[in-house]
Amino acid sequence: MAKIFRAGKPQPDKPWIGHEVNCRHCGCGFKLDASDKMELVSDWKEGDYYITNCPSCKNDITLANSLFS
Repeated sequence: MAKIFRAGKPQPDKPWIGHEVNCRHCGCGFKLDASDKMELVSDWKEGDYYITNCPSCKNDITLANSLFS
């Protein structure tokens, strides 16, 4: 059995909760919460990212996965 030499911290299921986002299309600023729909897109070349929609104009907003780690 493996011995733990340093305890890890469990990562949250929704790391984006509480982050503030600005829409580049309409200028809307909003804070992400647990009810926001976020789609994780895997991209080996440019890096993984999330897609969500602006609550004001409904355009797609992309957010780098590295922002939440």
